[in-house]
Amino acid sequence: MGDEQYEPHVQTDWAEEVAPAFQPSARLRHWLLAGCFASFSTAVLAAASYAALNPKAKGFTVATALDLVAMAPFAVVLGSYLILARELQSIGLRRSSLGIYGCLILGSLLTLADTNFVEHGFAVGISIAVLVLAMLLLLAISYRPAWASAASTGTAEGGAAKAGWGGGLGTIGLLLFFAIKWLARGFRKVNLGLEEFVALIFLGLMLLSAVFLLVAGIVKIRLWNRLGTTSLLLGLVEALLPFVVILLIVVFFLSFLNATENVGPNDEDIDAAFGEHEAAWRPTITGMMVGIHGVWTIMTVLFFWSVRGSADPETGPEF
Repeated sequence: MGDEQYEPHVQTDWAEEVAPAFQPSARLRHWLLAGCFASFSTAVLAAASYAALNPKAKGFTVATALDLVAMAPFAVVLGSYLILARELQSIGLRRSSLGIYGCLILGSLLTLADTNFVEHGFAVGISIAVLVLAMLLLLAISYRPAWASAASTGTAEGGAAKAGWGGGLGTIGLLLFFAIKWLARGFRKVNLGLEEFVALIFLGLMLLSAVFLLVAGIVKIRLWNRLGTTSLLLGLVEALLPFVVILLIVVFFLSFLNATENVGPNDEDIDAAFGEHEAAWRPTITGMMVGIHGVWTIMTVLFFWSVRGSADPETGPEF
């Protein structure tokens, strides 16, 4: 018995490693509690925004105001994840959280680039500012803190993962650079309007957030042995959500193509048919998006609360 050596770290197929149970600090517990309320607030604001959304409405609408207000709780949830990642020494959790909530915050800010209630020059400035902030966000994601470099040396989260993150972010940065140059030429040659330009930026941000959501799910699944079952369940939800949204979009457009087989080739006829189809589908899409956001919120709140309650079995939880 006395000669046996205990090895606490055992590599597994599903987890990063079998490590001692995680014990959050008092500071992290405060942030996780705030994250619970902030996450719930984002769901309420999202549901209200979907309900108030009216494509025919012009100007500064209730939906626009709700999207801007949502930036604050998004920032609180992001702060909770960043502190959790620091205490876990998980660079994957840090990067994926920055990617998800950074893109969501920038998407909310982009709603100000609407010429229906701001001057054209201001809208252009907001669009360019969001693009610059997106580049800075990618730099922040690629940044590797000293604690991450020390913690990931020789682990599953280092090595190939480090090279993969660096190469992937470098590729994304180059693609964004050439995309900006192409869009700038498009303004001059293709006569690309500001509305289309803003829509392309928003689409890019949402695609990036979907990619980071998938990565976040994988990271949380790998951390389940330290953070508990809720980490595994939230990871599965986040890994599946992008595919559910993509499936919903594909079904919508396939049904649109099927419904417009007899529509004339004129742009006006197609626009009118799309407007009618979107209006018919709006209750279904709204219900689906509210449901998806609700499930994600419930799992996030349960995850934060579960991690917050983690404690040394000898001392018990500190609430």
